Amino acid sequence: MSFKPAKLSFSHLSYYRKSRDMNQVDFWKRLGVSQSGGCRYETGSNVPKPVQLLLALMDLGIVTDESLEKARKAITKAKQ
Repeated sequence: MSFKPAKLSFSHLSYYRKSRDMNQVDFWKRLGVSQSGGCRYETGSNVPKPVQLLLALMDLGIVTDESLEKARKAITKAKQ
């Protein structure tokens, strides 16, 4: 039997995260969100539109962990 991750649902983010076998720190860090911020989103606080967009793009496979890391490095370099 193959494992199928949960579909993206902003009202069930903890289930979505857990279905990917990730803890809060690792899951939210990928998106530049603190663990406490991610916890608030998972317990019902509104998820900001930019975070919603990133989650949706990652869920669609358009944005990857690698592309996010490249973007972080480019942002850091641009600030110097």
